[in-house]
Amino acid sequence: MLVALLVLTVIYGQAAMACELAGGTSGDGTSAKHLVSEYEDNPLAWDDKYKGNNVVVSGKVTQIREWDNKIIILLDAGNPKYVEVQVVELYRRDVLEMKKGDTTTLRCIGSHGDSNLFTVVYLRECGVVVERDPGPDGSLVR
Repeated sequence: MLVALLVLTVIYGQAAMACELAGGTSGDGTSAKHLVSEYEDNPLAWDDKYKGNNVVVSGKVTQIREWDNKIIILLDAGNPKYVEVQVVELYRRDVLEMKKGDTTTLRCIGSHGDSNLFTVVYLRECGVVVERDPGPDGSLVR
């Protein structure tokens, strides 16, 4: 019973977060390169603008992996710079359809940045923004 309650709580939390991510964003979206460039220009201003806020980011996928039961995608921002996004489990199916070199758009929450050896911007609780076009019968298809 306790396990079932825990599972339902996790599922509800992810669904609620996915609904929240469908809401407002920081602007109309930005590229991975621009997001990293803003961080390099002024990390404090980046934190003020993005940390804890919704952001839509687009970029070329350079790596897809799972680490510590989390889905991680790296978006190219100009070698050796990248954006690391942590994708919510709800979007696993969308991630399974991706491959290295694809361009994707994600709606995330800004987390933090790091520029020790190379510049990395981290985004969390990401959902894949899927473009849907009406099919011949008017239904939405991928």
